[in-house]
Amino acid sequence: MSDAELKAALEDWLKKFQEFFVASDTEALAETLFTADSTMLAPGFEVQHKREGVARVLSEMKSAGVHNILFNIHDFGSSSGGELVFQRSSYTMVKADGSTIEVGKYLAVIKKIDGAYFYYSVCFNKDTK
Repeated sequence: MSDAELKAALEDWLKKFQEFFVASDTEALAETLFTADSTMLAPGFEVQHKREGVARVLSEMKSAGVHNILFNIHDFGSSSGGELVFQRSSYTMVKADGSTIEVGKYLAVIKKIDGAYFYYSVCFNKDTK
């Protein structure tokens, strides 16, 4: 897969993330886009394991008033066989009225399973300045 194809795939994938998130379907989001053995390292939480932990973090974000998460990919790449992909990005969490709640950055490791890509490990934190 070329760099342009990989970036397009990541952008499409993030659109799916947003669709599930805006619909408040965090369980389906975790089930569809994360590996069964995924981990999420989110501010204010212990390390969350598996899809249930991911859904828990995302549900709490929704409860805190986050309507959508806007993403900006800064860097990405893959292993020689394409089995692992990294993505370094920034994000903006917004309320339903479009106002900003939080701005931050994240690093994701994405794993290829049976020809499809899934988040394997995600670490994010908010900017303080």
